[in-house]
Formats: sequence, C-alpha cells, structure tokens
Amino acid sequence: MHKIGVLKALGAAVLTFVPAAAQHQDIDQNGDGEADGMGPAAFMWPPDRVWLDFTDNTGPCGSPDGPGNRTAFPLVDGAVSLVQQDEAFGVQISISYSNDPKSESDFQVLISPDAVKELNPGHQCLNITDPPSNVVAGSNATIQVKYVSDWDKNINETYYACADITYVAADKFNFASIPCFNVSVPAAPEPSSTAPGTSNASGTNSPAQGGSDSPAGLSGGAIAGIVVGVVVGVAALGILLFFLYRRDQRQKRVVDHVTSARNNVKWDAENRSTGESANSVPLETLSK
Repeated sequence: MHKIGVLKALGAAVLTFVPAAAQHQDIDQNGDGEADGMGPAAFMWPPDRVWLDFTDNTGPCGSPDGPGNRTAFPLVDGAVSLVQQDEAFGVQISISYSNDPKSESDFQVLISPDAVKELNPGHQCLNITDPPSNVVAGSNATIQVKYVSDWDKNINETYYACADITYVAADKFNFASIPCFNVSVPAAPEPSSTAPGTSNASGTNSPAQGGSDSPAGLSGGAIAGIVVGVVVGVAALGILLFFLYRRDQRQKRVVDHVTSARNNVKWDAENRSTGESANSVPLETLSK
C-alpha cells in the first residue's frame, strides 16, 4: 500500500508539474537570451495573470488583466512557487481577500522583504500563513509577488505579478499538486582582471576584457531552461514508475488467473478412488 501511495502522489505531481512548467517554457523565442512570457520572476504555481512587458512595473498586479481563472488553494499549509530568470531583491508576498483588488492598499503582507532579501535565478518554494478564520472554503483571494530587479534597463525597478485563487478545504486538496522544490543558479565568480602570473606596475588592477556590458554566467533563457528541465525530469521519473507499477500489476493478474484455473479443475472422485480407466487391463489376464 505504501508503494501504491507513493506512485499516486508522483502521478499527481506529474499532472501538475508539466502544465505549470509549460506556462513559462517558451524559452528565448526572440533570441535575446531571455525567457519569453515572463519578467525577471513570476509565479510558477499558482499560475499568474497574463504578462506584458509594458505593464509589469505597474501595481498592484503588473498585468492588464483582472481576475481570471482561479486555482484551488488549501485553507491550511499553503505555499507558492516562484521561477526566476534574473536576480530578485526585496521579495514580498502579499494577499488580498477582495474579489478584484485595485490598489496596493487592498493587499496585506504575508512575507516581508526582510525575510527574502534576495533570490538567485532558479526556482523557489515559499510557505505562506493560513488565512483568518472568516475566510472559508469557496472564498476568493489574490496573491501578489512584488520585488526589485535591474533586469532590462540596468536600473532598479519594482515588478509585480498576481495569481488568483479560490480556497478549498484541506481534506479536499491534493498537496502533491504543489510543485514545491528549490533550485538555484548562483552568480558566476567575477573574472580575474589580470592574466595569471602578471601584475600591474602601479599595483592596481587593469580593466577586465569585454567591459561591463557583457554579463557573466548563464543567460536568463538558459536558467529558465534548467528549471523546466528539472520539472520535466521529475515528470519522466513519475511516468516511468507508473508504468513499472502497471507491469507488476499485470504480471500479478496473470499469476492469479493461472492459480484460479487450477483450483477450478473438477476431478472424478469415483475414478480417483478406484484408480481404473476405460482401457485398463486386469492383472490376471497378463499373467496367463
């Protein structure tokens, strides 16, 4: 039973991981080294509202869309998953229990910027506090992520994204559906400013080749690709285990069928007791 439970959990996770990854998997279609369809960071789960580059700095939700498709969210032990293709600073998670929040004042902070001062490119899962007692199953809410990044203009700007949810009772929610795992790509070390074995006569470092306009490390598209690759790998493992389970169950059914067939054979009690058959020859005949 434990094996079956694990397989069911993996199967449920697969069904959620793949669509969630697909939401932000259109990697670098413009050839600019950045993942398309998202800003420097976004919600991976719950899915966020549609993204446009000319609205992602506009609060409170960074999107021209209002509340749309709402994701079922547990009343207790909830979590959100973020995906980042660039560094994010002062990350704040807030929530509004309004059906259609319009301003920053509609939100209350769940995770302050002091708690998440910096997130490296990758994927991050964050637990959030439970709603107040007056929020019940069926209540709507909107979760907001707000952060600072110097993504595309080399100046610090504030970015917003929102995910719309509907609360459900914990016993009606499959917690395996939350893609909660952490993967990060640390910043690359600064390149040496002088060649090995050489020094500057004045004791100061010479400028690095290539200038400051060539950032080191992986591109945003490559980082987002790594995150999606991890998700797809988990999905592939779950599918493999599912098929192995199906094969074991099929073999078990074959064995049960053979055993059942043997048990259903009807023996002639009378012939078994006399030991005679239709073509038997008496022993006294053979002795003559």
